Amino acid sequence: MLTLAFDLTFPDLYQRPGLQKVDAAFLGEIAASDMGLWTRLAGARSDPSRLDAKTESQLLLDLAPHVDDFLGKLFGIAGEVSTLAERHHELAPLFEVKRQFVQRKAAKAFDAAAAAALPGPQLGIELEPLVGATLGESIEAIAAFELAFARNVMRWQSDETTFAGALDLALRYAAWALQSGAGKHRHHKGLLFKAPGKIDPLHLIDHAVDRHDDAITTFTIKPEHIRRREGFKLTDNGTNLAGALDQANYCIWCHKQGKDSCSK
Repeated sequence: MLTLAFDLTFPDLYQRPGLQKVDAAFLGEIAASDMGLWTRLAGARSDPSRLDAKTESQLLLDLAPHVDDFLGKLFGIAGEVSTLAERHHELAPLFEVKRQFVQRKAAKAFDAAAAAALPGPQLGIELEPLVGATLGESIEAIAAFELAFARNVMRWQSDETTFAGALDLALRYAAWALQSGAGKHRHHKGLLFKAPGKIDPLHLIDHAVDRHDDAITTFTIKPEHIRRREGFKLTDNGTNLAGALDQANYCIWCHKQGKDSCSK
C-alpha cells in the first residue's frame, strides 16, 4: 500500500486538520530550499490585498516547481516527476523560440504579403541539413523538424555573428510558415509556427450560409469542419504532451504580463 511522506496518512488529505499538516510540511520544504520565497509567500498570505496581479502571478510561477517537488516527495513519485520534467526540458526550446523568435521577430520582419512571396519550400530544403531533420508530411515528422528548428535557432542565437546566415534563413522560413497560406497549410499539424488570435465567443464556428427564408437564416457547418461523433466518443484524440505544454506556456506568458484573461 502506498505510504505518504512527512508522517501523513491518506485520511489527512480529506480533513482540515490533515490539510493543515500538509500545508505545514509544504512550507517547511520551501523554507529549507528558498527562504526568500518562503518570506514572500508568508507576506502574501498575511495580506493578500497588497499584491497586484503581476506580483501575484510571479509568486505563483515561482512556487510551481516547489509544488512539483513536494508532491513527488509526498506520494513517493519523485523519480517519475523527474523523468517527466526532463521531457518538459527537452521540449522547452519549442515554446521559447515560438514566442521570442517566431511571434516577435519573424512576424514583425515580414507582413503577410511579403511572407507569401518568400520561397518557403526552397527555404525549407536549405534548412533541413542545417537543423538535421527532414520535414515530412506526418505529424511525427513535422514535430521532429520543428523541435530541431527551435533547438538550432537557440544555438545560433548564442553566436549571431557566426550564424548570421542560418538565422536569416530561419527567420524567412518562420515568416513564411507563420503568415502565408501555403506555410500555414504545411505546418497546420505543428505547434511552432502559430500566433495567438482573437476569439469572438459569438462566432466560434465558421459557418457557411445555406439559405435565407424571410426572417429566418439557416446556417450549416462547412464540410471540412464537420466531425462525426460515434456513440459517446470524443470527436478528436485530444493532444499530446507537447500540445499540453504549448497551452500551458501561453497561459504562463499571460500570467507574466499580469493579465486577467487572454485568448488564443
